[in-house]
Amino acid sequence: MDGNGKPIILKFNENFRKKSYVINFWATWCVPCKKELPDLGLLKSKIKKYNIDVLTISIDQKNIEEQISFLSKNGASNLTHYFDKKMLVYKSLKLRGIPTTILVDSQGQVISIHEGIMKWGDDLIVSEIKNLFN
Repeated sequence: MDGNGKPIILKFNENFRKKSYVINFWATWCVPCKKELPDLGLLKSKIKKYNIDVLTISIDQKNIEEQISFLSKNGASNLTHYFDKKMLVYKSLKLRGIPTTILVDSQGQVISIHEGIMKWGDDLIVSEIKNLFN
């Protein structure tokens, strides 16, 4: 679902194939996720001009308003947010834990999966992401 509670389908069709993506799976109860969110916000500000977007997908059961408030309080208000309450996307990707971050190129191909917390705003990681997508 999007932030308005409307269902969406995250297919990498023409709408999504215009950019590359850093897609982070998280939940409000996940302590490492809370620590990682500000770094994802920083990453987005550093890579935006390279046609790379940062998306979050929550697997939390809380209502969307609570989750959006949580994201704002934890330095992630500049990110695009989606909500996977039934964990359909999470399960279809056979993910094993959170936080998990997937890097997807502009052709819709998964090029990397990272399990666990990372310092996404770190200049070395930002440089590596730019190199992966160019």
